[in-house]
Amino acid sequence: MRKIALIFILISSITFADDHTVAVIDFTGEGVHTEELKSLSQQFRLELLKMDTLRVLDYDEMRKTLSIAGYETPSCPTLSCGVIVSMLLEQEWLANAHIVKIGDAYIVEAQLFDIETGRVINVVNYDKENSLDGLKTRGMHNVAELLLS
Repeated sequence: MRKIALIFILISSITFADDHTVAVIDFTGEGVHTEELKSLSQQFRLELLKMDTLRVLDYDEMRKTLSIAGYETPSCPTLSCGVIVSMLLEQEWLANAHIVKIGDAYIVEAQLFDIETGRVINVVNYDKENSLDGLKTRGMHNVAELLLS
């Protein structure tokens, strides 16, 4: 009987464990149009939502919170800005990326921050040649997997 109760408690704790919360701010970039950057950050959010262990902050809710705090756009070009924004959003993690187009290649540098400590958990670089569509369809999936690995 004691073993059954222990197994039940273990299964319950796994089933009801808190998922990690993450906010994804709009990506920044060079040589990439602002609307394309927003589209890529939205695709990245969708890729994170597909992972069952994350709760991704709603984009409109994030914009509203940052607007109240005086931020016009939900993007940050610097590490210090990312840390401040992450604290305002009250999520466990914050993800952002900077995308640069060089010739026919797109280079993505993505970062994942721990909000409580302000530390960078992970930084990944990813490149995709020739196609912005390829970056959106497969690239954001790959960046999400690499960043959370």
